[in-house]
Amino acid sequence: MKKEIIRVHCTVSNMPRQGVSVGVDAMTTEIPDKTAQQGAKLTPTEITVIRLIWEIGNASQVASNLCVSKRTVDFHMNNIMRKFNVSSRTVACRIALERGYISMPETSAESKTGRRA
Repeated sequence: MKKEIIRVHCTVSNMPRQGVSVGVDAMTTEIPDKTAQQGAKLTPTEITVIRLIWEIGNASQVASNLCVSKRTVDFHMNNIMRKFNVSSRTVACRIALERGYISMPETSAESKTGRRA
């Protein structure tokens, strides 16, 4: 899963693999059971924010896309992290991915064939 996350994220964001690898290490570590078991629901706005954080990775750019301040994006991310009982945006994205709030973007090979390469 780690290699797939790095490949997709680098393809989408044009970020060097080395920089992504550090964040992915945090995403692929074990989450404590109590965090994974919590059933906190995200609001529609929080879902939008975490999806954009996952796709863009930069709170300032997310704020620009949503026409809100960076502080507003940070406020929503802090609520998400509190609901998931985590202190890292990376781990919050991992939990959101596992719970279906966000999904891995399709690569060009997937969109052409309908399946992974």
